[in-house]
This record gives sequence, structure tokens and C-alpha cells, in this order.
Amino acid sequence: MSEEQWLQRYNELMSVMKTVGLHHLLVPAKIDGRAWPFMNLAFSSSGEDLWLRQYMKARFRSGRPGFYLDVGCNHPISTSNTYLFYVMGWHGVCVDANLQFETEFKSIRPRDTFVNAAVSDLGQSLYFAALNAPAGHKVSRVAMDPNDFPPNFTAPVEVPAMTLAEILRQHVPQGTVIDFMTIDIEDSELPALRSNDWSAYRPRVVFIECGTGFEPLNPLAFPTISFLHGLGYQYRGFSNNNVLMTEPGFDERNGRIQKGLENTPAASG
Repeated sequence: MSEEQWLQRYNELMSVMKTVGLHHLLVPAKIDGRAWPFMNLAFSSSGEDLWLRQYMKARFRSGRPGFYLDVGCNHPISTSNTYLFYVMGWHGVCVDANLQFETEFKSIRPRDTFVNAAVSDLGQSLYFAALNAPAGHKVSRVAMDPNDFPPNFTAPVEVPAMTLAEILRQHVPQGTVIDFMTIDIEDSELPALRSNDWSAYRPRVVFIECGTGFEPLNPLAFPTISFLHGLGYQYRGFSNNNVLMTEPGFDERNGRIQKGLENTPAASG
């Protein structure tokens, strides 16, 4: 890593520490720089990024940043499942139907590619609206009809609909390994999963929100989990309405990374 890259990483980490420090003014702390890969610093709503980090620890400790796909990314920092990885040097593609986040992503996370689109296999434009709420994280949804939103949502706007395969073909360099995908698009996950080309784009880990009807004691009965299981993904656990699944051979590959035996470029695995 060049001196310029190290300086950029340092400035990003210091920015994070200043933000965290606002909440811990009475607790002065000195942190050894070597401790950064082991810190339990979280930005997601309920520690989801820490769970993902646990599965990505081999990549973290390897010193080579990875690549993520964040579908339904929402705000670039608030309740983000990927900002923790960004400040550790990772980058990826972040997709959301809410156009208001584009400027913030370009300012706060310039290494990421922000795509304004609704992800679907329907082949048509959809309508987007968000719950009227303060700035930052917003509950939002998409629908086929502008009249399908509750009265406490903003006025619906038409948004482009793209398949996941289209987005990845346009924005992910050929040969890039997607270390993980996190997807939370308010009950639209199954059409989004169906819209991908799984032979070409296959994240090592899929972290997906499951809505009403999910039964932790019978996870494979839930449509999205059944779909992923049919593709070979293995169920690893459930927490806070989210399921984590890994591709076959995930543990073996992590072992190679941990031992320094995997010598592919950082961006491709």
C-alpha cells in the first residue's frame, strides 16, 4: 500500500474516531494502530456488520481489502451494514431506490459506486416512496402502483428498475469476487435474487433480511432461503430478522486466506 493510500486510510479512521468520540467524551482512549483489524466498531442497527465481520475476519487479517454488494443500502453511515468495511479500505457497489442518498455517498464514500435503481425481475419501472421521518436512515419501499403506499409515506416517484445481473455487469469488473452481499429491500428480496446471473456473480456470503413468516426452526421453508439453498448456499444462522448463508467451500477458502496461501489480487478475492 502506497504512502498516499495509507494517509487516506488514516484520515478515514480518524474521521470515524471523531464521530465515535462525540458519544464517549468522558472515556478517553488510546488505541494502538495494530488493533484496528480487531475492533468491534459497529454502524449497523443491531450489530449486523459485526456478524458479517466475523465471517470476513480472514480477509480482514490478510491485510487485503475485499469487495461487497449492498442492495437496499440506505444512508452511507447510519445503520449501514457496509460502512465498517469501507473504513477498513473495502469498496463495492451500493444500490438504493432513494435518489437522495446519491450525493451523500459520493461525498462520504467516494470509492463506492452508488446505483439509483429498484432491483427487480419485472422488467418495468417501479414507484418509490419513503416513510416521512428525520434525515438519515429511512424506511422505504417500492411498488408497481403509486397508490399502493400508506398515507404516512412521501409522494411516490417513478424509479428505474434493473435486474441484479444488469447492475453487476455494468459496475463490477470482470473476475471480481464479491466477498459478501447484504440485501434488505422490504419484501422484494426474492424478485431481486431471481434477477441475478448466479453463474457469473456469486457472492461468497449472502446476508438477507427475512420478513413475516420466517421460522428460525424451519428456515428452508422461507422462499428466499429455499431459493439460495437451491443454489448451494448453506444456512449459517438467524439474528434480528436477518439470515446469513455461505457458498460451498467457504470455510476451506477462508483457511487458505488465513494461511496466506491465496495470492489472487485484492479486488478479486
